[in-house]
Amino acid sequence: MSSIQQLNGKRKRKQRLFLKDVAQLLWALGDPSPSNEATITALDDILVEWVVDLCHKLQRYAKAHGRTRVKMDDVPFTLRNDPAKLARFQHLTEQIVRILEARRLFDDDKFNKDKRPHDEYDDEIGDEDDGDDLDHETEAPMKKDGRGRKKKQKVTGNIMTNN
Repeated sequence: MSSIQQLNGKRKRKQRLFLKDVAQLLWALGDPSPSNEATITALDDILVEWVVDLCHKLQRYAKAHGRTRVKMDDVPFTLRNDPAKLARFQHLTEQIVRILEARRLFDDDKFNKDKRPHDEYDDEIGDEDDGDDLDHETEAPMKKDGRGRKKKQKVTGNIMTNN
């Protein structure tokens, strides 16, 4: 038995994380439905190796800046040498922000229409949103509550509390 066979026999089987995803991507890109298993496993190995390498680079970058945790802001720096991946990352983060904003607006709108009946008292006291978030009497900043109405905040020194 050669030393290569001994190593292969003792080596643990790697966990295949992306087999189904890689197979679906291959099919979406025009590969026949039953893709070659060797191709799928090779691409899975490449993908896992790339993700691990990216994580190591991110960790080194965070450590160089005196942090123990990786931030999302570290990813563009790590991808700076690959313009296609950097552009794709930026596009995806912009889309995530847009989706979250739309979801927030939809949920606020749905909450205001479905759960809370229209309150004419709010309109009489002038609770419409004029764009600024200051209480004009005290010039204290105001914060919106869960229903979209503004709440006064009390500023004491460097600490801001909700009233």
